[in-house]
Amino acid sequence: MKLSDWHHQRPPSIAFGLRGSGASSATAPAAPQTVFTSLNQLAGSAIPSVGVDSVRTEGFNAAGDGGGALYRRAATEPPHAGKIRSADGAWWEYIPDKIGWNIRTFGALGDGVTDDNPSISAALSTAAFFAGSHCQQTVYVPQSDSAYIFTTISVGSYVELLGLGGVLRLRDNVCVDEDTFYYPINNLGQSNTTFRNLRIDGNGGANTLFRVADAITCVGRNSSVLDCVIDDAPDSGITFSQTPGGICRGNIIDGASDAGIYVNDSNESDPSTDGTIISECTVRNAAVAGYSIKRSSAAMTLTNCTAARCGNGVTVEDFGVGNGGAPAELVIANIVLRDIGYTHRATNIAERGLSLTFCDHVTVTGVTAVNVSGIGLYLSGAKNCAVSGCSLAG
Repeated sequence: MKLSDWHHQRPPSIAFGLRGSGASSATAPAAPQTVFTSLNQLAGSAIPSVGVDSVRTEGFNAAGDGGGALYRRAATEPPHAGKIRSADGAWWEYIPDKIGWNIRTFGALGDGVTDDNPSISAALSTAAFFAGSHCQQTVYVPQSDSAYIFTTISVGSYVELLGLGGVLRLRDNVCVDEDTFYYPINNLGQSNTTFRNLRIDGNGGANTLFRVADAITCVGRNSSVLDCVIDDAPDSGITFSQTPGGICRGNIIDGASDAGIYVNDSNESDPSTDGTIISECTVRNAAVAGYSIKRSSAAMTLTNCTAARCGNGVTVEDFGVGNGGAPAELVIANIVLRDIGYTHRATNIAERGLSLTFCDHVTVTGVTAVNVSGIGLYLSGAKNCAVSGCSLAG
């Protein structure tokens, strides 16, 4: 069986420990050790080359630390990070559990102090090695005593980064240069990537200098951000750029120095692929806007979303006539906006509930805006747009 088949087609012949020898209990030699308290103990042990196909660790650093795993003997050194070499020179390959690849098995601690980025990256690179169009891989972030500290997390094609109770916290002083583009969590240039159920502390108060520093950045076809919670994003909470077929659903962003959700040049280049869809999201306390759709974003939908205590509610705009391509063929429906503008007046924002500027063929229906400090509905340079069934109060 090929190495790439192990995750989804684990052979039933994998034996835990010693193969049967047929000898009687009276004459059988002592069974070799096949369970180890830690990865270091496994690495320091000589394991018989005959009779042992798999071993298990009870933890990464110590038994019970959440990093234990099953390892299978490999004929040669595995070409990825999920491996360990025992003292006798044999190579052992980590077999993922029923959920996927556990970042703790690669050494992540989640103690709120240690930089867990190398361990998280090792898990993701291993998953990417096995991933493919017919074999999606999952890397998961389990619950921990404190946050998993990270600097930059890059997720590959056909890989899902799944949160299972653990919190990812951006390390202090990662964003320290106002001319640098930072991408804390991203899939730059990768396709069919999924971010699901993540809990992210953007730690914006300790990361204040950047050109760009959005908490999650998606750049690639069929990118998905689902059911994530993002607090205190340094820049925008979630950005979709050049993501035909992208899905942003069920996310909560509370605190962002720019937009809660930002869509930039997310046009559909393939007529068979729908544009980006943003639905059922909630944004609070985003300084510039709850939702911002800019440049040549096309054939996309924003629906059933809420924004509160943001500088603007929803903004659709080019950066000027013909500068970057106007957003076009958009549908905006069933949006609730509350307390827009007031709390961010000092930041020199426009204080608009819904703003359509230099855009084309935008259909708006069912927008409810309550308590907007500036203009409830603003249109300038908007062509072929239709607005209906909206309620503006306060």
